[in-house]
Amino acid sequence: MGARSVYGAGLLSIGANGLAGTLIAFGANVSRNTEDAQTDFDPALAENVVRFFRPDRDNGNGGSGRGPSPKPGPTGLSKEQALADILDRLGQGLTIPSQDALASDWGRPKQTVSDWMKEWRRIGIIPPPIRTGRYKATIAI
Repeated sequence: MGARSVYGAGLLSIGANGLAGTLIAFGANVSRNTEDAQTDFDPALAENVVRFFRPDRDNGNGGSGRGPSPKPGPTGLSKEQALADILDRLGQGLTIPSQDALASDWGRPKQTVSDWMKEWRRIGIIPPPIRTGRYKATIAI
């Protein structure tokens, strides 16, 4: 390694550190006078912003009011209700077209419906699926 590259690297390092130090010093000494600052923020909306990011009061859900509200409980069918529904459909001779349709009908996530269907098939409550086109349908036997 030549002497020029060592001196060049040293000068580059001093220059970069000098620039960084200058920027830090400039940032630390910024004027805090905000009365003359121009902004598009409407002060009337300040209460909504504070409530959105950090609600500091009890919001009626039993918590401290900080952070997001707890998720509401399941609004769809319970597992037992869903099983009764699918058995009723199969008992009437209806074809269950897809798990997506069941998820929509039951108001449950597709993954939940998929897990339930796998379990019910594994223990023999409902028949195995039959491929019909691009999806698998559940048909009463």
